[in-house]
Amino acid sequence: MGNEASKKGLSKSETNDLAKKTQFTHQEIEQLKLEFNKIVATTKVKELNMAQFKSLLKGKVQGTDDQLGGLFQLFDSDGSGSVSFNELAVALSVLGKGTAEEKLKFLFQLYDVDKSGTLTADEIQTIIGQMKEVAKSLGREEGAAGNFIQGLMQKLDKDKNGEIDLNEWVTEGSKTPSLLMLLGIK
Repeated sequence: MGNEASKKGLSKSETNDLAKKTQFTHQEIEQLKLEFNKIVATTKVKELNMAQFKSLLKGKVQGTDDQLGGLFQLFDSDGSGSVSFNELAVALSVLGKGTAEEKLKFLFQLYDVDKSGTLTADEIQTIIGQMKEVAKSLGREEGAAGNFIQGLMQKLDKDKNGEIDLNEWVTEGSKTPSLLMLLGIK
């Protein structure tokens, strides 16, 4: 696309292509592109590095610095070490406007830190900790919320092997309104 086109925004065909790939309106795509361009304006490469990515998402996406780093890895779908505008728009569309199943799949990839294809006991404990924080922010008593969340995670582990695979996470998770609420999906 080149630097000049980047500064001006997207062409009509690029906007149309992204509108087809995402659930964003043309106006939302253009607004996101403006924000993206402000951040990459001073760089030679017109893609986000990890620091720029975190800067863009701070305040828009809840999460720790490590979690934002994990999001960066997921958004960087081509493994280039940077996030292009298209990668950003497609991933934000899933997070912001995707179905519960799409969001659950995306979150599974984020939480499966070791990329084993299952959520291990340690990864499940991380999720439980985050859910406890959400429950606390909703005014829930910590002990009761912790027991409830622990029970939710056990419910997801259909085969009772101590780990949760993608199928269990999506199938059981999409039928569990309290899980969806605690994950910020619904």
